[in-house]
Amino acid sequence: MATRHDAIHAADEDLQAFELRMAQDGLCISRTFMLFDRRYALEQLRLAHTSADDALRELAMRIFRRLELQRALRPAPRHEPALG
Repeated sequence: MATRHDAIHAADEDLQAFELRMAQDGLCISRTFMLFDRRYALEQLRLAHTSADDALRELAMRIFRRLELQRALRPAPRHEPALG
């Protein structure tokens, strides 16, 4: 059975492979921004999806699906009623 550690390791391996494939396509990315800036990550994934490199497109889709899953599993923000 896969553990949380296994999932984190697989995600890190995918991100490292994504970074290398993007560099081979002439595009440099920031792994830090990929991890912490959703808009940046989505833009890089969009760029990768337009690549002629099938493996890069597959990595982009796998990373995108993981981002969407994380977003779906994240608790909804609490909205406090406005006082006034």
